Amino acid sequence: MKITIEKTEKIKSEIEITLPYYSKYGKLFYYKVINELLMLKVTSPYDDQPNTELTKYCIDSAFRDGTEPIEYSEFKEALITATQKIINS
Repeated sequence: MKITIEKTEKIKSEIEITLPYYSKYGKLFYYKVINELLMLKVTSPYDDQPNTELTKYCIDSAFRDGTEPIEYSEFKEALITATQKIINS
């Protein structure tokens, strides 16, 4: 019997960033990395159930495959939109 096994390798790399660092994953997640131990994450700012979270967990998600660096103004717009929806719900 033969079966196919798919393996995913983790590759670690070191990058140089300037803090605060802003990135996004599609229009679903927006990240502000404040320092190596703290991140502000905005989830679904343009959907009906937005969320904001100040966290010390999963900071590396701001750098995962599929994220792209963004400017402060784009992060700020997502944060304001999410906050307004939360307040008005």
